[in-house]
Amino acid sequence: MNAKVRILDNGRGAWLELDGKTMGEGIDLIEYKKKGSDPAELTIHIQNTDDFQFHPDGTFDKAEKWLKEQTGSGKPLLATPWD
Repeated sequence: MNAKVRILDNGRGAWLELDGKTMGEGIDLIEYKKKGSDPAELTIHIQNTDDFQFHPDGTFDKAEKWLKEQTGSGKPLLATPWD
């Protein structure tokens, strides 16, 4: 599988986009390893599957835009608008 992976961390939580599907809540560990020409290894740990959910398309892009706007202000991060 040659999937596109994007990871975003705002200091309070993280979002993961894997082939266009965004995940956030319920994930308590994201680990990405890539060494030289070896295949990449991605570990996603979900402690409680009741908390896990996929987000609607476009959520990762919204989170990325929001984080860029917030970190440029120099103020502490507020709750994300979709929390």
